[in-house]
Amino acid sequence: MMPLNAADHAYLSFEESTLPVARELGVGVQAIKIFGKGCLLRSLNPNECLAYALNLPGVDVAVCGAGTQGQMEDNIRTARNLKSLSAEQTADVRKRSLTGWGVYGGTTLEYWKRRI
Repeated sequence: MMPLNAADHAYLSFEESTLPVARELGVGVQAIKIFGKGCLLRSLNPNECLAYALNLPGVDVAVCGAGTQGQMEDNIRTARNLKSLSAEQTADVRKRSLTGWGVYGGTTLEYWKRRI
């Protein structure tokens, strides 16, 4: 299990450091915190967050929160209809994860990555 989301690349990235090692070793990966504790929903929709995480090479499953039955149904529908993201779509999602009103990154978003 590792936190993998569209903003991960901007600060102490698991996507860049840990995910490739897991792939190399053949270790299954569960993506968690794909909505960034809900903060990423200020700039991305839930489908984009889920599609981003599930399109990362080496990610086998995404564990995502759902506060309502409708949210869970949306997550299931997104997973069932998942299509690969193009390089342009991936870059756009990554960019929008860090820009916009009320959007923040680093330890404010990913407090679990604070350096000691």
